[in-house]
This record gives sequence, structure tokens and C-alpha cells, in this order.
Amino acid sequence: MSNQWVEAETDILARKTVIEAPIHLVAAELSAILKPDRKLISAIKVAGGKIKEVTRIDLGAAALPKAVATAKAATTVAKPVRGCPATDFDQAELRARDVLRAFLSPEQLEDFELHQKFVAVGADTGHRYMITSRHARDEIACYQRSFYDLDEQRPLCAHDWAVPAAEEMLALLVCVTTPGNETMLRELRPH
Repeated sequence: MSNQWVEAETDILARKTVIEAPIHLVAAELSAILKPDRKLISAIKVAGGKIKEVTRIDLGAAALPKAVATAKAATTVAKPVRGCPATDFDQAELRARDVLRAFLSPEQLEDFELHQKFVAVGADTGHRYMITSRHARDEIACYQRSFYDLDEQRPLCAHDWAVPAAEEMLALLVCVTTPGNETMLRELRPH
């Protein structure tokens, strides 16, 4: 990208660079850097929910800055690849999900299927725990960790990233719901 737009102040720790330029001038270059081998499509969502593709020709149009300023949202995405390849799910994750499902109550199963999380009750303390898949980013942001004590409103430190996410969730469920193991999990301290 042209150095004429990059501000001298770059925050490396926050992985943030301030670009002092209108987005319509730098959008094409930024997109090409982020997705170098893909065809891209840029669009804005305008009043009434209509989506309008933004092209390079539009970028030079005098009316575009006004349209962008009134846009409700804007994005540049890679165009989907044409074709129908078979899905490529990791077989270990699929097997782990099947086993986890077999251990869940109907309520837990519904929560897992909808939100990749469920509540389990501890065998030793009776505390309620939210067990969340490490792949459920929005849920993890809410609970801070995969294992969260709902009654004390605090995350607990226990994980196993060497196994599929569903297997990690199953291990937490088994430990929480079997006498003695819940206490062991509660005593783990961060390293």
C-alpha cells in the first residue's frame, strides 16, 4: 500500500494502523492485501435495506462519497468459489460431537445445537457452569472462558486444546458432574 496514507503512529501491540485517507481511495488496495488471490466484491447497504455493489467506476464518481456517508454498512468480501466440493469436516470433531450429544440432556442438547454451549450442574457444590465451545467466539467473549461458574460469575481455568472442541466440552461435563472431579477443576489455578 502507498505510504502516503499510513500515519506515522502505528500501534503494533494493538495491531492497529491509522490510515489518513477516505475509504473510497484506499479500499481497493486494502482489500487486495487482505485477500490477494481472490476476486472481490464491495457493497454498501443503504436506506431501506437495499444492497448496492460498489465498483471501481463508482469509486471515482462524485456521488459515491455521499452514498458511502449515508450507508448503513459497507464491506468487501471474496466472491465464493464456484463448485460443489464435499464438506471437509474433521472426522475427530464429528465423532466427538456424536459422543457429547449422547451425554447431554434434551435441554443441554438444544442449547448446544443452537449456541455451542450448555449448562451443567456440579456434583460437589451444586454450582451451575456454562460450558462453551472454544469455537463459539461470541459466547466466549461473554463468558471469558470455555468454563464459567454462573453462580459465582467467574471464569475457571480448565481446557484441553489437544483434543477437538466437543471432546473438551465432554471432558468438562464429565468432570463437573462426577463427585470429586468438580472440586479438582475448581482448584486449578492459571499458570
